[in-house]
Amino acid sequence: MWEEGVPEAEHRHCARHLEKNFSKVYKEKTLKDLMWKAARQVTITGFHAVMEEIKNENEQAYEWLMEKGPIHWSRSHFRTHPQCDILLNNLCESFNGLKAILAARDRPILSMLERIRMYLMQRLTTKRHSVVMWHSNIAPKIVEILEKHKIEAGAHIPTKSSEFIYQIINMYGGMYFVDLKARSCSCRKWDLTGIPCGHAVAAIWHKRDDPDDYISKWHTKEYYMKAYSHQIFPIRNQDQWPVSGKAGMVKPISKIQPGRPKKSRKVDLDEMVPHGGSKMKRRYVKIRCSGCGVEGHNLRTCARIKKLVSDLSFSIITNCIAF
Repeated sequence: MWEEGVPEAEHRHCARHLEKNFSKVYKEKTLKDLMWKAARQVTITGFHAVMEEIKNENEQAYEWLMEKGPIHWSRSHFRTHPQCDILLNNLCESFNGLKAILAARDRPILSMLERIRMYLMQRLTTKRHSVVMWHSNIAPKIVEILEKHKIEAGAHIPTKSSEFIYQIINMYGGMYFVDLKARSCSCRKWDLTGIPCGHAVAAIWHKRDDPDDYISKWHTKEYYMKAYSHQIFPIRNQDQWPVSGKAGMVKPISKIQPGRPKKSRKVDLDEMVPHGGSKMKRRYVKIRCSGCGVEGHNLRTCARIKKLVSDLSFSIITNCIAF
């Protein structure tokens, strides 16, 4: 229905939620890793190669993923117009997890909306101010990505075919072609993100141009300002609102649930991925005995303390008998 109603808009699935549903049926770690590998592929040939691996492992898992439509969850099938290769819905997840939003969730409806309105009004102003403070015309995060691509460009050898067309040969044997006029590379990374890849940077340098000039307009200061240009206007106090003359709303019947109110959803262990890692490690609390100070047991099960107590008891009994 979405594709029929709004065909121009691209509808994507969150790869992490897709993995959750996939793991409920197919629990092998190998299949899960291959699913993520297929989702990160940027070319059709690379995607089909990984899907063949999944098919050889489990044909039913292959059919399950293909039924979900690769156009919704794999970079190889994403449209290039949005200039975005994101696979997760972390953008809205992180917004819903903000302290200001969580603090407003348990408030009455008007108080909740008012808190969110005030927060958004301040947030838009803060974002506009941060954009003004950029040192260049490109977003800082995009500059960091481009710097990494410049390092990768050192491993590519460009050969000029025409004014804008270049053949790129990788030192490891890969071959690509770059069209600077169309701002496209056969690896599709430039097409998907709007940021020149390492192959494109090598061609741009050969043409003696600046790679910053080939970054998509969506990553520039002008368009970031347009994204945050909307203004939320202040409102008057409630006693100054016009009277509608209609009957007021009746407060709904509410029942206090047992226990402490829930502030946020329960996060699974594999969702909390540390920086630079692939999965959060399980951490165990190390028990230390308060009597002898040795790890691995507590005071109750400490053999040294038991021996001391036993010797002390034997000594007391012996002294009593002697007395």
